[in-house]
Amino acid sequence: MLETILQTIGISGTPARVYMKLVELGPSSARRLAETLSLPRPSVYDGIKVLVKENMVVERQEDNKKMFAANDPSTLTHSFEEKIQTLTE
Repeated sequence: MLETILQTIGISGTPARVYMKLVELGPSSARRLAETLSLPRPSVYDGIKVLVKENMVVERQEDNKKMFAANDPSTLTHSFEEKIQTLTE
């Protein structure tokens, strides 16, 4: 179901995989995401960049290491409503 919602709001491919993995794992480093998704780290960072822009992922520093966390999936409803409003206008 989450994958369908992500596709509906225009998030697919690597960004969708990264988001779903963050929901599953909780806060994670890009290295851990790359290892668990079998993706190169630059691809993970590209996906994270899309998700941060969409306010779906937050970045924070923990012990001098960048950590990424998914915002609550219920916030996707807000993103979906914004996209509908933009399309309607």
